[in-house]
Amino acid sequence: MLCAAGMSTSLLVSRMQEAAQKEGYEAEISAHPISQAAVKAADADVVLLGPQVRFHLAKEGRFGEARESILEGQRCFTEGHDTHLELLAMRGEGRLNFNLLIVHAEDQLMSAEGFGILAEEFVDVYRKMKGE
Repeated sequence: MLCAAGMSTSLLVSRMQEAAQKEGYEAEISAHPISQAAVKAADADVVLLGPQVRFHLAKEGRFGEARESILEGQRCFTEGHDTHLELLAMRGEGRLNFNLLIVHAEDQLMSAEGFGILAEEFVDVYRKMKGE
């Protein structure tokens, strides 16, 4: 898996490894930053991209796909934001203990929002660089 820095995706990788093992599949799954894509993906059978790196589509001049990816990311962000608000409401009602997971979720939402804004800017910059 390739993502912005290879950190938050490592949590998903752990879950994927557990699921593969549970199902009896042998799999080598790892997380890496997009900056290492050429090296890490060269020998991979499958490469998954974290949604926050889709702005690289614009670098290749694939502006329509980049825009669709940004819109999909915005829909996912809204869903995550809504779920986070539900958890906070549950906490306010005393139905949920506040813990580090909630804090981490908020941190991830804020990072996702920032990446979304940057992705839109990258698309615009690449479009201008390509003269479109």
